[in-house]
Amino acid sequence: MAHPKDGGLIKTYAALSWIILRLYALAFLGLAYIAVQWLDVANPLLATLSFGFDPLRAIVVLAFVGTFLLLPPLTPGFLRTPRSIIAGALKSVIIVGFTYYLSLTVPLVLQTGLVPNGAELASLVPLTLKSIAATAITGSILVACSQQLSRARLKAQGLAANAAAPQELRHLRHLRMNQP
Repeated sequence: MAHPKDGGLIKTYAALSWIILRLYALAFLGLAYIAVQWLDVANPLLATLSFGFDPLRAIVVLAFVGTFLLLPPLTPGFLRTPRSIIAGALKSVIIVGFTYYLSLTVPLVLQTGLVPNGAELASLVPLTLKSIAATAITGSILVACSQQLSRARLKAQGLAANAAAPQELRHLRHLRMNQP
């Protein structure tokens, strides 16, 4: 997550980014599940869901992306916590791509009748996705800037950002073990 010295706003954005990535993962896994169901009945909307690619390949890609976003150890580091401004910008571009795909496909799925009152919900999905994406993009840029600036501040003070010498670690361990 965020650096311990960061303010509450940065920590909140980092937590929101974590939650938003999991929501995107659930959306992709849900679309993969629906696509598998449509594969059995040869639904014509499957071509729209897969953007003209082979439907089975699209299902694999949706499941792959959803799984990688859902499980934190599998999620690439720059998507979990961007540590530089370039990584934050790359995360923002990826979030925009995810949002674009979901804003095109989720309303179509909602209008098929799988969800009660789906037609009414379909008009809200693009606005909701855009607001979620805006929050995620703002968070990724702010967290990336905060990480890069805090690392530069620690480096200017002569302190290592995340490292300690082995002798220091042994000394700290010895002090901790010998306390009553």
